[in-house]
Amino acid sequence: MKLKHKKLYMILLILAPVLMGILFTLQVLYINDFNSQVYTVSGADSQQTTYLDIEPREDSTSTWLKRDFEWEGQTIDLSAQTIDGVLYNNSDDEVDDWSIEMDITDKCFINNAWCGLVTIRQYTGTENEQTQTLDLRDYDLDEVKLDYFYDGDLLIPLIPGDHVTYTPSAKDSEVPVAGDSELTMGVIFYYFDSLDFMKYDLNFSYHRSYTQGLIYPVIFVIGMMWIVGLAVYIVSLQLIKNAEHQLELQKSGIACMSDIYHSIYIVDLKNDILTPVIEKDTGELHRPEELPASQQIRYLFETDAADAYREVAISFCELSTIAKRLGEKNSIALEYISKSFGWCAIRFFAMDRIPGRPIDKVLFTIQNIDAEKREMDEIEERITIAEREQREVGAFLKSISDEILIPAREISKDNQSILQNTGEEATKAMAEKIDRSSATLAEIIRDVLDYARLEAGQLTIAKKPFSIESLLREMESFAKEYTIGSKVEVKYDIADTLPAKIYGDKERLMRIMAVMVVMGVSHMSEGSITCSLFGKATEQGMAHLVFSVRDKGEGAPVDIDSHIGTRLAEGVLKMMGSALRVVSTPGNGTETYFELDARVADDTKIGKIDI
Repeated sequence: MKLKHKKLYMILLILAPVLMGILFTLQVLYINDFNSQVYTVSGADSQQTTYLDIEPREDSTSTWLKRDFEWEGQTIDLSAQTIDGVLYNNSDDEVDDWSIEMDITDKCFINNAWCGLVTIRQYTGTENEQTQTLDLRDYDLDEVKLDYFYDGDLLIPLIPGDHVTYTPSAKDSEVPVAGDSELTMGVIFYYFDSLDFMKYDLNFSYHRSYTQGLIYPVIFVIGMMWIVGLAVYIVSLQLIKNAEHQLELQKSGIACMSDIYHSIYIVDLKNDILTPVIEKDTGELHRPEELPASQQIRYLFETDAADAYREVAISFCELSTIAKRLGEKNSIALEYISKSFGWCAIRFFAMDRIPGRPIDKVLFTIQNIDAEKREMDEIEERITIAEREQREVGAFLKSISDEILIPAREISKDNQSILQNTGEEATKAMAEKIDRSSATLAEIIRDVLDYARLEAGQLTIAKKPFSIESLLREMESFAKEYTIGSKVEVKYDIADTLPAKIYGDKERLMRIMAVMVVMGVSHMSEGSITCSLFGKATEQGMAHLVFSVRDKGEGAPVDIDSHIGTRLAEGVLKMMGSALRVVSTPGNGTETYFELDARVADDTKIGKIDI
């Protein structure tokens, strides 16, 4: 029965457009035939639905005399009259493509007409007969071919038998004429004795749209019924398709879950029923299927859960509280140790959730996670070992650094005594050299120690306010000391828009800048390097700074990871959210720089610094 109804429904859906097509074709044929008919109404025939009434205008300004008009050798007075033509359309349709043909019965002159065009056939039946279409409101005398007189007014003579055809203007809204309305046009004539316009014809056509008539409402109703029917059919198909797709997804989803979960059950909380979906080989594990769901699940964990997890697992699987514990969550889970399988995970998933109603069904799963647990334990153990080894390496390096640093300090102390007490220039020069070497060695030891802390994750970055000028002064002092005895000069380019103070680690920034100076000097045998610092305060109390050292060496590629100082600088800058950049241009030197965003401690401009 349902199949027959479906077939009948499909037949109706197919026949409806065919029927609408036939009806629309009949409508088009009928309307086209109606619109193509031309009607002629003679005179003011008020019995007709549509007619034209031509009458002289009655007001005092619509008649006047043209005195002393020269005509055939005589001086005469001409009378002038404004004639109104009122088109009455009492039908329900528009009047389209209309015109007025007037037969001239008295000798006269036509002067003006509005707002359309006038076709004048002059001297009809004589050898001087001629025809011209003019816009008497807007014309050029040089283009008028008819006989005429002009004394400020255009007068075109007409004799009995002549014809005047008035064609309305669309741009002046004279066409079309709406149904149940009227339209007035006007003509001015000059005449001798009398003027009679009783002989005229109104030629017109009606215009009807395709949405008019009796057939169109039928088409519209059938069309709406077809659209609704088609929409219902499409929605029904989509619903069926979605339901089938949902069913397939559920099937494939459960099939995929079989590779993840050891057991899957659907639990009807309302009726306390347990339905197995997937239940792999359980070995020694059994559940009494004749019991309600709550008792079956309790039995599972009473017999299988390890002693330390038995009560926790049984409490977690209490079905009477599952709906409340799920709440708005999609699932809840618990891990426990199984006697049969090792580490397992229990999970309850909410099913068929309806807003405002408690959950009736849940998906109950058991997953074997023993392998994953063991792998995680191994990873945690490796991390612990690595962290311990890293701390041991850091402690070892610190111990070595301290052992080296103590004798280095003793050497420096003894060397200072020599410098103070000796008078010999050679001994003094040697002592000064030893002093510089001791200071360099101490710096290297500090770098080694900091690098060990960096690798161990124990290095900290200070965030204290300091003066940028003091940082630059220390940098200048270091550069002078480092370049003693070399032919390399250090120049400076410092922006005067820098904030006076920022927050940061002044000591570590100084050591990074020292590494950059050492790199720049190492590329030069003589000449100069330029140390630059520029930047400005930005929004929200921050400043963006750029530290740069540019040399004029050969611009060979630089391996910044080859020395502990540069590697330490890279690590410290990374902690500061920056990075050490090196740009080498063959034949044009090398630039080493880094950019830094720092919080401003004093936004007073640093001004010009003489370095």
